[in-house]
Amino acid sequence: MDWAPHPVEEDKLLFVFDGGFLFPGERAQINPDGVEIGEYASHAVDQIDTLLIPHLARRVHAALDTGSRLETTDLKHGTAWL
Repeated sequence: MDWAPHPVEEDKLLFVFDGGFLFPGERAQINPDGVEIGEYASHAVDQIDTLLIPHLARRVHAALDTGSRLETTDLKHGTAWL
């Protein structure tokens, strides 16, 4: 969970979920609706910082780190704070 306080737009609560591993046959069944989700892609962990803006990259790195410990973490702008 990532708390993103904002002075104008109101606070936001964002969640990152681990979707697990998808086998090739499962990936072939993904069919974006073209409205809410236009496309999807898989990327290596070492590409996170080049693909995402900094606060989103921090959020994904924190989620990967937390998931490797089988824990949950409270974040504020992508950084652990509790």
